[in-house]
Amino acid sequence: MLDGGVNLGTTDTSITASWREATGEVSYYALYRSTASGTKGSQMYSGDDRSYEDTDVAVGTTYYYTASACNDYGCADSDQHYIEIKGQAPVLDGGVNLGTTDTSITASWREATGEVSYYALYRSTASSTKGSQVYSGASRSYEDTDVAVGTTYYYTASACNDYGCEDSDQHFIQRM
Repeated sequence: MLDGGVNLGTTDTSITASWREATGEVSYYALYRSTASGTKGSQMYSGDDRSYEDTDVAVGTTYYYTASACNDYGCADSDQHYIEIKGQAPVLDGGVNLGTTDTSITASWREATGEVSYYALYRSTASSTKGSQVYSGASRSYEDTDVAVGTTYYYTASACNDYGCEDSDQHFIQRM
């Protein structure tokens, strides 16, 4: 007998499945995966272990897992459990490196880790306020020419993909 369900954990590239030890004689365990609730699906694993890492997964998909404990007399199934693979926003560490020229402020920032669709740069004249977007694109640097002498500007960079954006630390500079 196989009590309980399948314990599931996820990253953005895999699902780890584990299940309890069955009571009684067990010849092997099997793990099944489906994309529909209540359907056992295809066998993903067969063997002595009570865990399996499924790396053939797609972001945005919900998977349903059922474990089976089998012997010469048949198989006993666990309860079916499910999990969705969710994507993650990129990680953008650090702040915006700022410099000035006679007519502009130059901004640059580190490369984000994870999948990046685009970078954005925001400018504000108030601390702790994200402000207005002044740039969006693939580059990690921008020259801001719409700045006034004697004004302090606060800049925040963002790294974005389909799953969200992560902001850098905010840095400031005064245009002289």
